[in-house]
Amino acid sequence: MQKFTMKCAVVLVCSATALAWAGGKHKQKANDDNENEGNRTIVSQVFNQLFNKRSFELVNQIYEPNCVVHHRNKTMTLSEALTDLREWQSAAPDMTMTIEKIRGEGDHLTVHWIARGTNTGTGHGLKPSGKPIVVRGHTEFKITNGKIAEEWNDFNEEEIFKQAGQTPPKG
Repeated sequence: MQKFTMKCAVVLVCSATALAWAGGKHKQKANDDNENEGNRTIVSQVFNQLFNKRSFELVNQIYEPNCVVHHRNKTMTLSEALTDLREWQSAAPDMTMTIEKIRGEGDHLTVHWIARGTNTGTGHGLKPSGKPIVVRGHTEFKITNGKIAEEWNDFNEEEIFKQAGQTPPKG
């Protein structure tokens, strides 16, 4: 009887340990899923609110103040990147960006997007042509403490100039 009781105790301890371990993993996965969903919401705001709706008042809520933005061989401060963005928006005031997909997990997400607009304004070296512009690209984000800490943009600027019937400025 004592052996039977000992075996039952061992089984109960092992079962309790396994359940606690599984429960801990489930809680961690739930926390990871919540963080990942929160990070996806943050990067979606960049396109849907900041770019498309021009809600620049959200910048301080979305980005770390010392965020670094990379495009090609340029590294910009957040302020420089916002100036760059405003110039593109000035060249095509009706331009909107559509998220095609978001990939990644945790604090590194990549957004594949498509931008569409009409070159009716001046900015970023473009002169008004009245021509439509469609460009695809992707942006990788590193998120720290619920804010974007670093960003890498990749799109073909030459293609934008080509579609507008213009030549990119040198330099």
